[in-house]
Amino acid sequence: MLKKNDILFLITAAALLSAGLRFFFFKGLAVESNSMFPLLQQGDQIIILKKNPFFRLHTGDLAVCRLNPGQALTCRLAGRGNLIIKRAVRIDESGIFLLGDNYTNSLDSRVFGTVSSGQIVGKALLIIYPLRRAGFLAPRHKR
Repeated sequence: MLKKNDILFLITAAALLSAGLRFFFFKGLAVESNSMFPLLQQGDQIIILKKNPFFRLHTGDLAVCRLNPGQALTCRLAGRGNLIIKRAVRIDESGIFLLGDNYTNSLDSRVFGTVSSGQIVGKALLIIYPLRRAGFLAPRHKR
């Protein structure tokens, strides 16, 4: 049987672990546009994996970037560095090209151009609200 001190230790350790994971690895965000409709909708609450030393983005991942302070945008990574997309867009070595799934009504790199890796704040992992659509967001990797 656990003693009172053991229970207190376990609760404290769990709280510290949870706070550490949230501070260093995860963040909650509200989706601000319908660029990724129908997968993500304006107002959805999502959890992102923050940039960290083990962070890697691949083509097809849902990248979250900051265009302006206070504005986070979620789009799919379409290409990066030394790439030409459909012979119309040239991406320089440090550029990252993002596209929304809602192709006809999307705020993405076709509007604002490429973003730098410094503007990427994380990768969308799961929807937590609304509950009827909660679940993990699978990347659409291109091989």
